[in-house]
Amino acid sequence: MLSLAGVIALVLLVLVVIGHFDMLKAKRQAENYRDKIAQLIQQRPAPVRGNVELIEQDKKFYEAESKKLFNRFGNVFEKPLAEFYKTLGVTEEEFTKRFRELWDSQHGRDTVAGRYEFKTTVKREPRWADNWNKAQQAFNRAAAACTIEKIQPKNGEEILFDALGLRREMSGQVSLCQEYMSEMRGYIDTIFKKANIELGIVDYGFPGTEEPRSADIPVVVRHFDIIGDICKSISESGVKVLEKFTKRQLQPREDGDYRCYHYTFEVIGSMESIRKLYMLLNQSVDRNRFYVVQSVFLYSDNDKAGEIFADDGSGLSLLKSFGSLNPGVKQASPQAEEVPNGRRGGRRRGGAIRREVPVEEPRQLSAEEEQQRWLAELRAREEREKKLPYFERSTYGQVLFGGSDMFRAVFDVEYIERTGRDLN
Repeated sequence: MLSLAGVIALVLLVLVVIGHFDMLKAKRQAENYRDKIAQLIQQRPAPVRGNVELIEQDKKFYEAESKKLFNRFGNVFEKPLAEFYKTLGVTEEEFTKRFRELWDSQHGRDTVAGRYEFKTTVKREPRWADNWNKAQQAFNRAAAACTIEKIQPKNGEEILFDALGLRREMSGQVSLCQEYMSEMRGYIDTIFKKANIELGIVDYGFPGTEEPRSADIPVVVRHFDIIGDICKSISESGVKVLEKFTKRQLQPREDGDYRCYHYTFEVIGSMESIRKLYMLLNQSVDRNRFYVVQSVFLYSDNDKAGEIFADDGSGLSLLKSFGSLNPGVKQASPQAEEVPNGRRGGRRRGGAIRREVPVEEPRQLSAEEEQQRWLAELRAREEREKKLPYFERSTYGQVLFGGSDMFRAVFDVEYIERTGRDLN
């Protein structure tokens, strides 16, 4: 009986030991699994099937959004092209793929004749030939809001192919390019005239006597398109004068996948109008035009402080005249009348010219007598002013420093577009 109990106790002890070892083994496995799980969680993202599918979806989404963002750089006619594809009856991807295939297979595409033949081939493509004319008209209507150039049948096709990546080259004819430049100058002059903006000596960096080279025609066309858009913003800002406007260089600066066109222009207007011009250039991103305002230099226009601190000592007399009827301003003779200066291309800083106006008098006085009479009347008025309290004088509260509300602003601006869409 005792031996049986001892055997049973021994068996139970063995089972307990085996169970203990199994428990330790399970604990070690649990710790190992916990470490592996922690390592997997630390990976970004955790490599499970659900995450892989989400990653692929995110990748496609961000690729599409990135493409839209990149295409906006310089793709001014994005919305007109959308109308074009819609009327043509194909998607953008379908058209672009076939368009590139036709370009790659085009013989002599590096010549003007070869590119003309390529345009004909594209228009006759069986997949959309029947709808091409309607699609061209839809593009023309939508594109009218994207440029100051008047879109007509003769230039609508060139503008369309330029938007598709085949830059405008006017068939390589310099005379056609000069005609285009003249038309664009006319469009710009018209918008300035409607906005009552006075022009200084402005040739936009393209003197009328300068003839462009045939190879530079695509660059010249791009310059005038950009210049026209900047001038449109200037006309909408409320500035009074466009004093200067020039390109910094003919060929744009290449920077990776982007091309930069550089301009400098000088305007005169109120602080509000200059600030509005700055905002209009920044807001052009909504129209797929990207301007980077590198700097704006501001100068007060016609401020008397400049006269007071002049090196020639003339400011002393200006300060002494503070007690006169109109301090700091030379009194006009009754024989002289200020009239607006309506000349273009030679604006005077004073904004006015003087003309002689005949004065009818009961008795004709000599010039010296008339001057003496005018000075006597002026002195009498000044003596009456001096007897008044200072706060009742006509000059009380008149601004001497910073009296001008007009400012001169010099803008340094770059226009940026993406280079990847150009075929030629």
